[in-house]
Amino acid sequence: MKKKSDNHDIRNRVIVMIIIIIIIILLLLHSCVGNKGNKSGICVGDDCDGKNSGLVVSCMKDVDNPTCIVPNFRGKTEDDVNAWLDKISNNIETVYIVYDSDEEDGIIINQSIEDHLRVKDLLDENRPLIIFIANSRKTKVDCLSDPKNEKCIVPDFTGKTKQDVYEWLDRISNNLNVEFEGISSKEKSGTIIKQSIKSGTKVKDIIEKNKELNITFANNEKVDCLKDENNSRCVVPNLTGYTQKEIQEWLDSIANAGSIVLDYENSYSDAKSGTVLSQSANPGTSIKDLIDSGTPLTITFATNNKDNKLDCLNNPNNYNCVLPDFTGKTKEEVESWLSNFSNNIPVRYEKVTSDETKGNIISQSIESGTSVKDILDNNQQLVIVISGGKKSSGSNNNNNNNNNNQQTEPEDDTVVGEVIVKDSSVTWEIDTVVDIFTNSLANDKIAPESSNTYSFTVYNNTNSNVKYNLTFSEENNHNINMKYKLRKNNSYIVSEYSSINELNLTNQLLNANKNDVFYLEWKWISSNNDTDIGSSGTATYKLNLKVEAESVNE
Repeated sequence: MKKKSDNHDIRNRVIVMIIIIIIIILLLLHSCVGNKGNKSGICVGDDCDGKNSGLVVSCMKDVDNPTCIVPNFRGKTEDDVNAWLDKISNNIETVYIVYDSDEEDGIIINQSIEDHLRVKDLLDENRPLIIFIANSRKTKVDCLSDPKNEKCIVPDFTGKTKQDVYEWLDRISNNLNVEFEGISSKEKSGTIIKQSIKSGTKVKDIIEKNKELNITFANNEKVDCLKDENNSRCVVPNLTGYTQKEIQEWLDSIANAGSIVLDYENSYSDAKSGTVLSQSANPGTSIKDLIDSGTPLTITFATNNKDNKLDCLNNPNNYNCVLPDFTGKTKEEVESWLSNFSNNIPVRYEKVTSDETKGNIISQSIESGTSVKDILDNNQQLVIVISGGKKSSGSNNNNNNNNNNQQTEPEDDTVVGEVIVKDSSVTWEIDTVVDIFTNSLANDKIAPESSNTYSFTVYNNTNSNVKYNLTFSEENNHNINMKYKLRKNNSYIVSEYSSINELNLTNQLLNANKNDVFYLEWKWISSNNDTDIGSSGTATYKLNLKVEAESVNE
């Protein structure tokens, strides 16, 4: 009986232990499920946003939990990222991008989200976490044992250089037979034109079939046609159908091109506008003979305009479709140049008092050599500043012109006896609002890569010399990446696109009855936050410019 009683006591103790264990488990579950307000970071069931990985952190609730802060993954691996993601219950959109690097293979070299950002903020802003992983150039691949590796696939080298081929070869451990051949070409010298084996071919197949990869590239070293007159480039080709750009590429391959007398003409034709219709020298004519005899090579281009006007949008490389330097010339010469085109090139004329000969052009807002197509594409306006001669009291100049390619000259209402600032349409006063950003797309809005030039003139209409300061500032709460160049008369003060605080000028001397013309070139340069700026719908930018002047004691 005693033995039986002992067994009964043991059973009682076991039951008690089981009950205690069950109570402890229930208490643990209660701490997660029952107490919704606790900050333990533990979650199960519905609290885990669909994850069934056990006990993880809910970062929408426990926002300041150390696990809910984005780590710095640089120098780590994809496994480290996944291990961190497994610790949180929330679903974070994660993108892995692999690209060539000198770092160790598989190492994370950058991330799109700043470390120390809260996961909650990341989710609220609906931003993906982009992880950049190194595909090491230093790690060579054996393409016979790993034929599907991306390094073991022949790339498309067209448009690249020999250096790109060498870099690719350095990434594989196998020896390939590669031959390079340079030929004369219209392409830029050194550019690969073609390859004997198609891109996408496996290196393993090339090796097993004992094939050779032949790379053909442009070799456009200039030839001296007075010494090597039998060279194929030293005879006039059949230029029919050539464009201005293609003709220039041929001339660029000849060291003596500057000695060839060239004449260009336009003729109405149904042929493609801007292509060569005819040439005065027969194909095969020796360049040496042309140079020795001084015979001009006349090239006639087709134009589709019956009035024989040139369309610079369709013929951007035509020699006429480049802005000349009008300094020292006249308004009539500008209009004569404009009359060559079917395009409406926006031009504005401004008159200023000057010691220069009356009617002579002093400066222009767009640099000579600029393509007309670029001017039209960027919606720029060409401002031509013309000398009105020395200022005479009470003069009033109002010259209207109905040419569609220009705007009416502004009335000269400069006030005698004051230092004033004005642009083409308004004289500045305190808090004057001027239209600087005129390159609008719609409803006075501008966009990344928008650019234009705003000009204004500082007049000293007093009989004393003055010094003046120009102070620039901006109101830019959305960090729009606006940059500026500044030109005073014909000289750049700031020649590279720079921040607004680099434009400020002090103690600018301006003699009596003289003026300074300024050109403010602005550009919204693309940056990483452009999308956020556009999506906000409320982004604004304000530029403030203050001019202060004082007399100089003589």
